[in-house]
Amino acid sequence: KLKCRIPKNPSKLRVMAALLNIWPALSEKRIEALADLPEVKDRYMLAVFNMLSYLVRVSFITSQTLFAYATIKSARLSLKHGHCKANSGNHIGIAIIFITVLEDVETGYKLGKLALKLVDRYGSQGLQARTQTLFNMCVAHWKEDVRTLIPAFMKSYTMGMENGDPEYSAQSLLMRDGLNLLTGGNLVELEKQMAQTHATIHKLNQDQTRGLYITIWRGILELLGKNEADTPLAESGISQTQIEALWQSENARTFFGIYHVYQMINHYILDDLQGALKQLKALKAFEDSFSGLITQRDYHFYAALVLLARYPEASKSEKLYYKKFIQKSLKKFRKWTVSSPVNNEQRLKILEAEQARVFGKKATARAAFDEAIDLSKKNKFPLEEALAHELAGRFYAASGKNRLAGEYFTDAFAIFSAWGADAKITQLKAFCAELDLSDPDQEIGPMGMDTSTSITPTGSASQILDFSTVVKASQTISDEVELGKLLEKMMKITMENAGAQKGFMLLENNGDLMVEAEGMIENEDITVLKSVPLQDHDGLCSSIVHYVARSGKALILKNASEEGDFTRDSYVQKNSPKSILCSPIINQGKLIGVIYLENNLSAGVFTRERIELLNILSSQMSISIKNAKFYQDLEKKVRERTSQLKEANEQLKNLSFVDPLTQLHNRRYLYEFVSERSNAFIKNQVIKALGMDKRNHNQKDKIFGVYLLDIDHFKNVNDTYGHKVGDSVLVSIADVLRNLIRADDFLVRWGGEEFLVVLQNISREYLDVFPEKVRETVQKTPFSTGDGEALHKTCSIGYAPMPFDSLRPDLLTLEQTINLADFALYMAKENGRNRAVRIELHNDAVMNDEIKKYLINLSKNSKINSEYIRLQ
Repeated sequence: KLKCRIPKNPSKLRVMAALLNIWPALSEKRIEALADLPEVKDRYMLAVFNMLSYLVRVSFITSQTLFAYATIKSARLSLKHGHCKANSGNHIGIAIIFITVLEDVETGYKLGKLALKLVDRYGSQGLQARTQTLFNMCVAHWKEDVRTLIPAFMKSYTMGMENGDPEYSAQSLLMRDGLNLLTGGNLVELEKQMAQTHATIHKLNQDQTRGLYITIWRGILELLGKNEADTPLAESGISQTQIEALWQSENARTFFGIYHVYQMINHYILDDLQGALKQLKALKAFEDSFSGLITQRDYHFYAALVLLARYPEASKSEKLYYKKFIQKSLKKFRKWTVSSPVNNEQRLKILEAEQARVFGKKATARAAFDEAIDLSKKNKFPLEEALAHELAGRFYAASGKNRLAGEYFTDAFAIFSAWGADAKITQLKAFCAELDLSDPDQEIGPMGMDTSTSITPTGSASQILDFSTVVKASQTISDEVELGKLLEKMMKITMENAGAQKGFMLLENNGDLMVEAEGMIENEDITVLKSVPLQDHDGLCSSIVHYVARSGKALILKNASEEGDFTRDSYVQKNSPKSILCSPIINQGKLIGVIYLENNLSAGVFTRERIELLNILSSQMSISIKNAKFYQDLEKKVRERTSQLKEANEQLKNLSFVDPLTQLHNRRYLYEFVSERSNAFIKNQVIKALGMDKRNHNQKDKIFGVYLLDIDHFKNVNDTYGHKVGDSVLVSIADVLRNLIRADDFLVRWGGEEFLVVLQNISREYLDVFPEKVRETVQKTPFSTGDGEALHKTCSIGYAPMPFDSLRPDLLTLEQTINLADFALYMAKENGRNRAVRIELHNDAVMNDEIKKYLINLSKNSKINSEYIRLQ
């Protein structure tokens, strides 16, 4: 009855379409103005807003798409009709959508503030608790320090109690204690107050919220190492199975999602990786259920940590999924850190440290762990600080640096202990019991390298220095994804570290080796991506390269022209090279490429130690080359796809301007292109008209001719011969008109059996000649009926000059001139058809606003004013 249609299960595509429809009107520039919209008085619209407000409320927990669609619908109607008590709080939903869907935190936060302002203005006491709670849960934390929301949730709880809103009062208590838990609030103190809070939620008859609160309570008891049977929770009389059955019956997807997130966090903190993975798997079904909530940040942080911990043991297919998810989470935290550094920067740094650890970037991991610890201290997030210490300790323990690991674990113990997590302390002690934390021989050198590590049994200082340099070089290589730049860096680094005079980098390509990079140490120029086949390049010994590629083993020749198996090679005999080093680049047992180095100044330059250094580099090189090739192929595919899309879009655009039957341009083409051309012509005419005082002063000036043509009695053709013959006649008429105009004139199928012709730059005399040519040609042309008969048709034409008034060329637009030609066409048909009628301004008419208004509004229902116009 209210005629407000809302789909039961709107698709994400439909929601996005609805959102894009109102996005421009809700831009940041206009948010302040939205507060000034009028108040809704209409009873019908008030009923609609009441219905939408209820729908928004109940769908928030059960269906994110329905919540979004109903919210957008409410906002759209608000923009049209104004605000009222019922819809004043619905803008909080639009704020959530801007933040989560459009990732526009700034605009979303301002819309959230607008919702609070409107609720206060309309005295919507029943909506205050809901709006304030949703603002705290879904909007504020994207900008404000999350710890300030703990007292804010108490405020929204009080509002709900005062205004009779038990649902959001209970949810405020739930969010307060959940937030207290994950921001490092003391577990002992928190657990002490949970019995009383649970009793309050129970009295409010909010069973869904109570169920989630109980699961969080159980998680805290697990961290404390307490037995549930020894606590007031044992008296709750409700099991997890009963809780989930309740949520299932109410389709409370959000509660399911939050529950699994908290469970995953508990398992991860207590080092139960399998349990955390099980919860993460369950979360796939509820990933969209907590979008915008504080839980969304917790989910992406801890889920990424779980996958990073599991990554080394994952299968190949799992690693692809894990990597994609981790990158997605990192991308989100980088965005979130921009809008709220205090909440997100330490988490981002922990994820970056763990990522560096997993992918073998040890120097990056060291720096990132320390930075994460410093940021957690600065921003006062003890749980993140404890996790950063623990993860750093595990990192150093895995590297054999037990004493250093012990220092980090000691700090982790202190923070977890202050938090009250006795179960975590027990777990950490068990882990550390297996470590020797008193090894005095492990020291960290000035470059962050383990100085006890040696390259050769002698472990000379120069070798350690080279190795340190290679670590830096490896990091430089790993950071590059563009193949050309990567090859250039690799070539320079290899030649500098190996002591080469010249060098070549060859890559495998469909069974062939191609020289893709070459350089001389003297001029520092590196040539890349020339793709010269090995057999066509005379700058290196191809025999040596083929040997290394086949054997997969590195080769060193101290003096290639005097020793070894290649002294008789034509290249060696011609160039007399001395030191040669050639090494394969292998990834997962497959040849990726070959490095070839020469030094013709000295013999014995390339030593076994140089080979060891290159082996270290080549492992990173192989990965980087593979990644760069993948990136290059991906970019190529993207370019090809972009080109195809561009071409397809051009074709679609052209099709949108063409009538499919006659292949003539359509009205859209006229408005898009012809109007622009006519406007330019009119501007020219305005300049010429300046200073004229006689109407006929510019009789020799060129004009535009605007003609509308209609086939006489065309309906009879369709009725008598069928639409197929009718279509054939239309196509033939189009061909006739094409042959009568020039290449730069415009011919448009105007609709039905009407055609529009715009002749450019014609004389006034030809204005009258053209329609007669058309009329006579159409009348003489036989049109086939398909059964051997010839059909003859006539046409009526109405036309007008442009500019319509030579003294005021800008009086009428092209569209308005077409309207005049349409009136003239009407007069031609009214006066017997098969004729052309011209409409023009009367010579004695002095242009004024009255005449202009008459011309613009002229239609078949208008009376002809002979003082203004002439028809002939």
